[in-house]
Amino acid sequence: MFLHLAADALDWCGASRAEPLPLEGLRERFLPEATFRGRQNAKFQYAVLAAAGVHGGTEPDLLDEVTSWQTDDVWQYAMYAAVAYIRAAASRASQCAKHART
Repeated sequence: MFLHLAADALDWCGASRAEPLPLEGLRERFLPEATFRGRQNAKFQYAVLAAAGVHGGTEPDLLDEVTSWQTDDVWQYAMYAAVAYIRAAASRASQCAKHART
């Protein structure tokens, strides 16, 4: 569910090939209260990329990837990805609204 919510946020902000949402620094900019170390970074990155894949029309193979993860990790990192994408989408929408007024 969280991966699909994150994909909806990407759709809402108009992320596309023509208007990509930069992933570099996504966590630092839009999820600064979360700090990840080592394997946690890889899990967050996987969730972010899996949500982008869902946005692009694919369904990630979660069973193959997450078998070595702890039970709650899948939904937890998908939730972090959703929060980051929702905040990024809101930021992008706010910037577009500012440009439309000028």
